[in-house]
Amino acid sequence: MKPIIEVKGIAFPNKGAEMLLVACIDQLERRGCYAALEPYSPFEYKLRYPLFTKARIQRFGVNILSLLNLLPRYARERLGYIRPSELALALDASGFAYGAPWPVSIAYERLLGEKLSCPVVMLPQSWGKFDTLAQMKVAKVLNARAALVFAREPEGADNFEKATGKRPLVVPDITFGVTVSPAEISRDVLFIPNFQVERREGADYIETLIDAARSLLIAGRQVALLNHEGPKDLEICYRVRDRLVAEGFDVKVLDPETGLEAKAIIGAARFVVTSRYHGLIAALSQGVACYPVGWSYKYVSAMHLFGIEIEESVGHPEHVSDRAMSAEYCDQFQSAAYIARLDEIRDQVVAMWDQVFALIRS
Repeated sequence: MKPIIEVKGIAFPNKGAEMLLVACIDQLERRGCYAALEPYSPFEYKLRYPLFTKARIQRFGVNILSLLNLLPRYARERLGYIRPSELALALDASGFAYGAPWPVSIAYERLLGEKLSCPVVMLPQSWGKFDTLAQMKVAKVLNARAALVFAREPEGADNFEKATGKRPLVVPDITFGVTVSPAEISRDVLFIPNFQVERREGADYIETLIDAARSLLIAGRQVALLNHEGPKDLEICYRVRDRLVAEGFDVKVLDPETGLEAKAIIGAARFVVTSRYHGLIAALSQGVACYPVGWSYKYVSAMHLFGIEIEESVGHPEHVSDRAMSAEYCDQFQSAAYIARLDEIRDQVVAMWDQVFALIRS
């Protein structure tokens, strides 16, 4: 049987997490491996992907599916269940889950609450600050557990190194390697909201989106809102849309079913204003002019990959509309230097995958 590799940290309907899964499955299929996932999301989201199921749902420190691991192999093969002992590798594709502002419980639920005999790889992800004793302990345990640790940004590598003494290799987000054909229907300006930003910034964030969209609409641009996550982001889309429609503007809400569909829509846009990190990567990886309105260093760092400087504040709608209307700003994303840098980034991601799969051969 082909090697089975678990992908951790994936939760639907977040389309960013789904794109991380797509990136992993693409590499696993290329290299003759199967993928496995824990059943932490409704099964309907996984129907489109070839996945084994690892029989583990952790509740209060107990695996409530542990009895399924006692089934004989012939039964598990027919049901698609695999035991942890059957894994050749575990890939943590969390994206951003460890260190501040996240609770340490996530690390124990996701990775540290079970014994795995296979190597563990912390795929490129953002690392928060490990300031408390509990967080520092988590960082050190993760470092001891993992065969390879990667960071998406130098800032995250600094945070991990400060807590553990080990500096991860910095590699850009793995979804840079996922390619799609742009959607047939082109869009002018897409706004992609994020409830996490509203949670941190409050009403100012919503007003920033509305003011920026209004400025563009008055200037004759067309605006649509794209849901890149689930119900909470979709609710923001409709709130912003309803405010603008009440002022007499025509604004559509787009709610794609999959991460690949969302990336295709983004690829057909002229400009993207995004508060979702993988909405930003989807734009950057397709040379679509974009501007992030986020809450973490990871957005600014993604732009810095291409030498594009932006403001970190979410409270200035003029920054958004000015960039969208600036030919000088937008032309950067189609320049020869930009395209060459994008090729370099994809080469970095491929080289990282070569390191990861060498663990199976060793």
